[in-house]
Amino acid sequence: MPVAGRGAHRSERVSAMAPEGSGGDGIDGIDGLGCGPVTAETSRTAEATDLLQHLIRNQCVNDGTVDSGHEYRNAELLEGYLEGSGVDMETFEPEPGRTSLVARIHGSDPTAPSLTLLGHTDVVPANSDDWRHDPFGGELIDGVVWGRGAIDMLNLTATMATGMRHLAASGFRPAGDLT
Repeated sequence: MPVAGRGAHRSERVSAMAPEGSGGDGIDGIDGLGCGPVTAETSRTAEATDLLQHLIRNQCVNDGTVDSGHEYRNAELLEGYLEGSGVDMETFEPEPGRTSLVARIHGSDPTAPSLTLLGHTDVVPANSDDWRHDPFGGELIDGVVWGRGAIDMLNLTATMATGMRHLAASGFRPAGDLT
């Protein structure tokens, strides 16, 4: 998913290729948090775009207080998205609502080094008056996803989850663990 950069008024956006005939809304693949098989590269891009839009819309805003963040929303979304792909998952909740998800494709060699793809699912607060588009709308406009986190971590979290899901579903088994 190519990054388009910051727009006016501190808006965040990510450029994405929407599939032909999608009306710019992404794909319908996350209905009920489950996706069917996707094989074409443009379909995987659309899948990652759709996941990104959902992550943004969950509004996991961390204002620095213990009871903010509500990361359970995005942890549940990602867990549902990865479910059935062959990825092992475990959640941790150090404080109510502050859920983290660890997803793992087990390696074939316990002595081989592991690779961790690390992301976060919370975002900092956004004042909608400072944004050209709704900071939590996750809108796809002219091939660009707009919203808080679109270019700062939620885009990477969406693409890492998409890659991991497709690797696991294909039967990929790394030498060391992939988390």
